[in-house]
Amino acid sequence: MRNTILSLLIVVVGVIGFSSCDKGPDYPTVPQIEFRDIGLIPNPSKGIDTLFIDIGFEDKEGDLGLDESDVGKDPFVDEFSTNFRASLFRKENGEFVEIDDLGVSLGGRFSPLVPKDKLGPIDGVITHLVVIPRSNNPVLSQGDTLRLEVSILDRALNVSNTVTTGEVVYIWD
Repeated sequence: MRNTILSLLIVVVGVIGFSSCDKGPDYPTVPQIEFRDIGLIPNPSKGIDTLFIDIGFEDKEGDLGLDESDVGKDPFVDEFSTNFRASLFRKENGEFVEIDDLGVSLGGRFSPLVPKDKLGPIDGVITHLVVIPRSNNPVLSQGDTLRLEVSILDRALNVSNTVTTGEVVYIWD
């Protein structure tokens, strides 16, 4: 009887000990993203349109984002100086064809999402904006159907999965 009580006490203490060690979600080391939303905000008075892309993310270490002090220092140079990557596609005859001469950068950089000394599992939504000037834009026409392929990069240079956004129609008014 005494051994049974002692065994039961050890099991209860073990369960309580393990359950109090919860360190948050167990996300993968490589960031994982999913498409959430895409839209176009026309601003005719300024002669621009703003394309917004919302991407949901999960990351084990929380090492997402670059600040100005990172850029230009090894390893955040050249192709690693941005952490939001995007390619633009236009529907032509029912098929999406990549456009690589838009004249504006589709990718960019987002700031650290948590302080660098407080890393850990994180999730959330990143909203990325692309400003498209209307003048001198021989590539896009009113009524074009567009979509993007997007990935992100963490500070350890792990590249996320690539997601394809939904479609958005490029309408100026």
